[in-house]
Amino acid sequence: MALLRGVNVGASGSLSMERLARAAQGPEITRVRTFLTSGNLLFWSPPVPTARLRILLEERLPPRLGGRVDLQVCSQGEWRGLIRGNPFPSQAREDPTHLLLYPLAATPSPGAWKRTVEAIPGPELLQRKGRGLYVYYPDGIAGSRLTPARLERCLGQSTTGRNWNTARRILQLLESTEGPEPSPARSVD
Repeated sequence: MALLRGVNVGASGSLSMERLARAAQGPEITRVRTFLTSGNLLFWSPPVPTARLRILLEERLPPRLGGRVDLQVCSQGEWRGLIRGNPFPSQAREDPTHLLLYPLAATPSPGAWKRTVEAIPGPELLQRKGRGLYVYYPDGIAGSRLTPARLERCLGQSTTGRNWNTARRILQLLESTEGPEPSPARSVD
């Protein structure tokens, strides 16, 4: 599974999900499907490290889509672990659209994590578990000064977030036998 950043957000970044799925398809990435129009790619792959899948997609997508692509890749098991590891269960139940899950490519260094925690400018709650960053925006995301760009600067890596409803639905799709292709990526690190 891959999450692309900045897809169909604002005036730039408009991308057909059908075009995205076709661009991702290849010998190592098959049974590709998308979810919503925000760059959620679900696919099957043989057991290879997710880092390798990320490199593959980062090489394959830009020439086919016409520009740079920022993305995060997780196996089905990793995504399941991120969902189960949620440190904000009450917010997930009561206010899931204001809880975001940001998968990280790597565990942040202690210094990067300290900078991130110190950068919280408002009422946001932030927790990290392994490669998952969980941010609760009690006053909403749009007006928050804890932006994805600020998070990336502090963490020293790019990421993209999905609200809790979307994150849970992605897991349901990965685990379901419904839909056009039931076998999503089961990659290992």
